[in-house]
Amino acid sequence: MDEEIIALFNGSRPATTDQWETLHIQSMTADFGEERQFLRNAGYGTIFAAEDLAKFNANKEYPSTYGYWDEDSLEYLWKYVDHTSSRKPKNRMYIGWMDSTSHTPFILPPIWKNNVTFYHEETAWASVNSWLNSLRWTDDIVKEIILGFRERGLEDETLFVMFARLSETSLT
Repeated sequence: MDEEIIALFNGSRPATTDQWETLHIQSMTADFGEERQFLRNAGYGTIFAAEDLAKFNANKEYPSTYGYWDEDSLEYLWKYVDHTSSRKPKNRMYIGWMDSTSHTPFILPPIWKNNVTFYHEETAWASVNSWLNSLRWTDDIVKEIILGFRERGLEDETLFVMFARLSETSLT
């Protein structure tokens, strides 16, 4: 950012363009409820979802109810970020990433063995424990994303906006 402002004050061409590249990436499918069209209407130029990921995955069957596991999309997120930030001049990026793990029925990847019992082990609390564990999983993925931007020297150029979605049926 400093480079761009200095270039502006010197009257030279900035290192970035005023062009924005917009990408929404997720490991779950985008076919439900016309989600792909909804995301296009929201301004995303590129949508990369489970259907697209399958093309690079030899059409491997979806291991989860919603598509692939959240971490399966990260390889493609980093390829996009690395490619876009290596161009000169580089375009600005607006990237949306959405998880599916914190969506009911809170299905965690089998590789994640860090399940914790937060409340009584009674069956009545099972959905709350599942939800809290899905949030822990999502926190780990978000941490990995933030550290990935840090490793690439992009953390200070990045605004991270995070939100959680809950519905009245999330914990039933």
